[in-house]
Amino acid sequence: MRSKAMVLRVFCVLVVLAVPLVVCEDDSAGAIMTNTIKNIIFCKKEHNATRDDYDAIRKSRVPQTDEGKCFMACIFEKFHVTRGGKYSADSFAKVVIELYKDELQKRERALEMVQDCGIQLADEWGGTAEKCSYPAKVMECIASYTSRIPIVKDFLKYQKSVEA
Repeated sequence: MRSKAMVLRVFCVLVVLAVPLVVCEDDSAGAIMTNTIKNIIFCKKEHNATRDDYDAIRKSRVPQTDEGKCFMACIFEKFHVTRGGKYSADSFAKVVIELYKDELQKRERALEMVQDCGIQLADEWGGTAEKCSYPAKVMECIASYTSRIPIVKDFLKYQKSVEA
């Protein structure tokens, strides 16, 4: 009888310890979703972007309007693709590692893209005057890898139901 009581106590302790872990995982995914949505909505409002601008970015294309290009620049800053308007392989790599923490092959391809774009874009930065036009060069580099790593799609998958 004592062994059954002991087993029951151990089981209860394990359940009590396991429940917070499950809740934390859900909260973590929720935080990513919330931040993604908040950042996109903030940038859209900040730059008066249209649905067409959003759709272009979602499809790994450069928006046609000036507002759309500034919207894209804002999103790149929020997701640490750029820092201070300039492409940042270091900060973007950290985001990629987090995004693909459970997908080794995608992470490796994405990190290769991050480094390759860093090399390609090294001489493209013309200063802060290009704040909204420079990200077009960044998007073109990222888009050239879309068949190997759909990074834009993966970033945006958390907010499919949001009208941007």
